[in-house]
Amino acid sequence: DARKIERVRCHMNRTTACLIALLTLFPVDRVYATTPTVTSSADSHDANPGDGLCRDADGFCTLRAAVEEANFSPYDTVLIAGGLDPIFLHLGAIVLTGAHISIAGMESTVIIDGRFNPEGTDNFEIRGVGCHIWNCTIAHSRRHGVRILASNAMIGEPGTRTILVGNGSTDSTSAAISIEGVAQSGISVRSVWIGLKGNGTVTDPNQTGIRVLRSS
Repeated sequence: DARKIERVRCHMNRTTACLIALLTLFPVDRVYATTPTVTSSADSHDANPGDGLCRDADGFCTLRAAVEEANFSPYDTVLIAGGLDPIFLHLGAIVLTGAHISIAGMESTVIIDGRFNPEGTDNFEIRGVGCHIWNCTIAHSRRHGVRILASNAMIGEPGTRTILVGNGSTDSTSAAISIEGVAQSGISVRSVWIGLKGNGTVTDPNQTGIRVLRSS
């Protein structure tokens, strides 16, 4: 009857209001955040950036492919599986353009090595706000190990070991970490070993440790 129909309408209205409230409380960009796991040490592009799948043309999830996907999805965390062979970059810098992307090795022995990159390129370039790289080894870049061009970037994480060694050895202007321009705001570098590896007794120096290039 009419009273039953009215009660159903009221119930539906209350349910709709609750759903709207929940959608308002939880930011949309966090709802869709993912955690791709890198399981290949190859250096290859994602086959279809933005489709939500970390897969190169051969179906493998590489570090470069995972970051290219994460750039479309803020708050993603890219995990690098432990036990991988060194990841030798040869396609240029891995560029983080999305906001609040994290790259974390499941073991600090995970190595991202840039010795085969084109001359004058970085291993990582951070252009997205609030990005975080930790618990891995960044080595032998052709220029900077990590170049930071955005605010609130974080390198390292307490309780873990982030290692930067042998970066920029052929470029006198390079550094393990280069902080440039507006990136000077809110940068955090912690629990980072610069120029030391293994148990801390083996040296592999960078051209410079941390370089800050002020805006004019």
